[in-house]
Amino acid sequence: MTIKYRNYHGWRNDRNFCRNCSGEIPISLESLKKSAFIYGGQQDVPTEIAFWKENNILPFSQVNKNQPSLFKNFEYLESTEKGMVAFYIGMAFAQLHMSEVYGVKQLFHLRNLRDWGMLETRNGTRIPDFWGKGENNQSYVVEAKGTTQPQNFMQLTTLGDAVRQVQAVVAVEDTKTNHTYSMKKCDLKQVVIGTHRCRRNEITQQVIVLANSNCPQIPECAESMDNDLSRSNFPIEYEREELGEEVLKLDSGVLMSLYYKNVLELIETRRPQKTSISENVFLMVDVPEMNCRLGLLEEVYMELKESEDKNSGISVGYKWANALKINQILDEKLGKNEAHKVNAETRGIHLASDGVIIMELKKD
Repeated sequence: MTIKYRNYHGWRNDRNFCRNCSGEIPISLESLKKSAFIYGGQQDVPTEIAFWKENNILPFSQVNKNQPSLFKNFEYLESTEKGMVAFYIGMAFAQLHMSEVYGVKQLFHLRNLRDWGMLETRNGTRIPDFWGKGENNQSYVVEAKGTTQPQNFMQLTTLGDAVRQVQAVVAVEDTKTNHTYSMKKCDLKQVVIGTHRCRRNEITQQVIVLANSNCPQIPECAESMDNDLSRSNFPIEYEREELGEEVLKLDSGVLMSLYYKNVLELIETRRPQKTSISENVFLMVDVPEMNCRLGLLEEVYMELKESEDKNSGISVGYKWANALKINQILDEKLGKNEAHKVNAETRGIHLASDGVIIMELKKD
């Protein structure tokens, strides 16, 4: 089960996006449930709202083994409902792409953080949806777009607006680590991910990656797209604008705590059981609302709880997790390929690189 995508970077003759590569990313029902639960909108919401967001994605996605991944049931929605579902689809499927292609463990949702005093901006421009770090300390600002319309390519206006939005951000300052990621230093890239259905209803993505022209290019991937998504059909023309000067100032520790918030709440309010999988221990709980079991790597859970204890007197109500320590734990326990190995060898299980695991809920 895969999702096809086509990747573009830069411009040709200052007008057209240039194709870089095409490929596929794996998807399963469990990986979609996990992505929908965590990424279906802002991450600091009550758990029941997270369930509601997840249920706005799964009824419209068909993910079956050995069959194309499809979107479905859109014809039963009114126009306003389609807009809402398209938003959630764009968010959830963008995470799947960033995790599989760029190795981003946690993709942090940025919307509303400025209103809460957790994100500072220099110019007050529109904030992209996500920021996250991948392999080799490379970071990304990401704008996610989704649509329910059957089309081979997303509309120019949709992708053009998204490009302008990420293009405005030239640096991200992490006050937790005192490190600034920037386009100039080549450790920040701007990404737009559009998720839609092609005319056969297959789930399809268009990905535009913008980087400093002096930086190394993004990795090549296999040319595997069919004629339905041929290069000659790509209709985008977009006038290049000067880079913006927006700098985002944030705390990765706060973002890390918000990221795991609902997973921790489920573990702490239900009856967790320790489950060993591939020499690692996970704290698992039954989640009948999602028809699955959900869990978290034990060491990550303990580190998050320790961060809560250390910050228990902070009045703002948010706990400062040690983002570097959590990712060090994930690298040591899961490694680069461990999650992929578990997912390939064990049916009905999705172990993500962030230490969250989802498996089928066994019926009595």
